[in-house]
Amino acid sequence: MGYPGRTERYLSSWGVQQAINVTSPAVVKIRDKKLAIIKHDMEADAAIRIKYATKYATSSNYWKYFIGQIKGLKHQKVYERKKQSETDFTVWVNANATKTAITRYGAALSDIEASYADAQPFILHRTYMNEVFFQGPEIVYLAYQFRGLNDVLKNKDSKPEDISKAVGKLKGVVEEFFKDYNVATDKKLFAALMDMFYKAVPKEQHAEVLKTVEKKYDGDFDKYGAWLYEKSIFASQEKLNAFLAAPKAKTLGKDPGFIFMSSIYNNYLDNYAPKALPGRPDENAKRQKILSRCQFYVALNLWAGAGLYSCRCRTL
Repeated sequence: MGYPGRTERYLSSWGVQQAINVTSPAVVKIRDKKLAIIKHDMEADAAIRIKYATKYATSSNYWKYFIGQIKGLKHQKVYERKKQSETDFTVWVNANATKTAITRYGAALSDIEASYADAQPFILHRTYMNEVFFQGPEIVYLAYQFRGLNDVLKNKDSKPEDISKAVGKLKGVVEEFFKDYNVATDKKLFAALMDMFYKAVPKEQHAEVLKTVEKKYDGDFDKYGAWLYEKSIFASQEKLNAFLAAPKAKTLGKDPGFIFMSSIYNNYLDNYAPKALPGRPDENAKRQKILSRCQFYVALNLWAGAGLYSCRCRTL
């Protein structure tokens, strides 16, 4: 199950359980809503159908993949099989407790389990960032691509050629973006998907801009989205091109779309991204010893006398 380049074939039972119960169902739920909105507009307007055909097909492809993954993991009883292997491995380690080459793996399972437990509160936040922030309403990711220009504009040491170079790259991005873009469709995606983001991500992890939506708009993303799309330069090719003709950091700093993007992204990056990946190194030296979720399976294959397969596809 997957695409060339990465693998999850050595995922532990905790990782499989997380995929079955948390991450994959969340992806399916988000893409259900996204695809329904796009399909509705495609069926209503031939021009939109042409613009969004590739986008719909791409999103649908992985929507089907995650549906199939859940069914496949359950049907093949992958979690139960992984759990049994881990139990057998623990018995083997305990029976060979005096052998240094074996006992150095003795804590692998408990360490991996602990790392998943540590990351669990932040998993939905990570999933919704991937699916909604980066792949949801397109205005958000368009604003994200202007972060580099914003940094250049705010840097007092930037030279005119530095600004021209950054602007030149973005002019191509803007032209390509609006070629297959419908603002009315994107506004619907923003309201629906950001509402899902708001409700799924634990409130204590909310960015300031979400608190503003709750306070000023009673959590109504239809109303907030209508205001944002009316005021933001990122919803209009004409406005965006005018900005690129005379770019100023002040303009981006006051733009609702750029403010929204920055608040969501910086909140996640600064506060939650380091916590949301099981096994990621942190201040705990013990965690740094188990950077790879494959550690247990290295030992398991040594125990079983089997070789390790290369990681070619993202499979389970």
